[in-house]
Amino acid sequence: MLGVWKAGAAFVLLEEGYPAERTAFIQKDCGAKLILDRAAWEKVLQCEPLDGFAEVNEHDAAFAVYTSGATGTPKGVLHEYGNLDLISQSLRCNEKPLASPRNHFAMIAPLNFVAAVQAFICVLDIGLNMSIVPYSIVKNPPALVRAFTEAGVDTVFCAPSIYRLFRKIPVLKIFFVGSEPANGIWSDDPEIKVINSYNMSETAFSAAIGFLDKPNEIAPVGKPLTEMKITIRDEEGNPVPDGEAGELCVEDPFVRGYINHPEQTEKAFVNGEFHTRDLARKLPDGQYEVIGRIDDMIKISGNRVEPAEIEAAVRRVSGLEQVVARSFGEGEDTAICLYYADPVDLNLEELREKLIAGIDELSFFDML
Repeated sequence: MLGVWKAGAAFVLLEEGYPAERTAFIQKDCGAKLILDRAAWEKVLQCEPLDGFAEVNEHDAAFAVYTSGATGTPKGVLHEYGNLDLISQSLRCNEKPLASPRNHFAMIAPLNFVAAVQAFICVLDIGLNMSIVPYSIVKNPPALVRAFTEAGVDTVFCAPSIYRLFRKIPVLKIFFVGSEPANGIWSDDPEIKVINSYNMSETAFSAAIGFLDKPNEIAPVGKPLTEMKITIRDEEGNPVPDGEAGELCVEDPFVRGYINHPEQTEKAFVNGEFHTRDLARKLPDGQYEVIGRIDDMIKISGNRVEPAEIEAAVRRVSGLEQVVARSFGEGEDTAICLYYADPVDLNLEELREKLIAGIDELSFFDML
């Protein structure tokens, strides 16, 4: 990565275990001029090193991140050098880094994820130590705990669902969580920081950062730490008043969009903003709250209902922590199905009685 950037070029990271057809597709799709693999690396090590670095423009291509895409076909997002500075900015609050050189970060995410690029820049910018953890250890909880303890790892980026397991590891003190809603995730222990990072492949930098130090039914994603603005827009693309729900859009002039997908790029990247399709609102304290996906919104008897609000209400009256609401059908045939993943022996009849008893709190039942 550093070598490519110092040369003023751009890269895409591929995992060695990728299926051959996926690797071949990505190489062709992005127009790769050079493949750096094990064989090429041996030649690289025999070369004389060069001093200095190439001068680049902030709008020169820097790296691409490939996602699965809605159809399963890999879809690449091409980022420019300007986003490297934004990644650095998004890791600092009031000009202070979110971690310090004393911390030791563990990379457990696949290296082709955008989180890997963020982590490498964080390490270089702040001066952290970093250990890259092999999959064989990541998938073995006892081995992972031993590795963290022996290496002195105290900082990690993980999904909120993984945090529920990692919070039991005493050596971990800083948790960056992201990639999914962090509802029900928090810590009031002053020695433990839980930082909600709102980012995606299409922005590269964290569009917002939130500090989860108190319980929230819907965890806020926080505030922007860069100069890039967040705007909540209605279905016509107009900004909505604070407190009202709409699509969360992130300003980013340093992303070119989807490689070889002009129509999708035109829809998702409008006037320098990425339209996330996340349904969100701005809270009175200036933080943003993501309450669901535009595509997942439930409409019952003409009323719009956000799944996240249903989930929060169910958690409140049932005592469950991990709940997901999904809708099925259309019009009068719309039904809501609740899923839970708590490790408890739950009596469904008791849950039903709790829901009925809590009908005043579950305001969405008024629409049924």
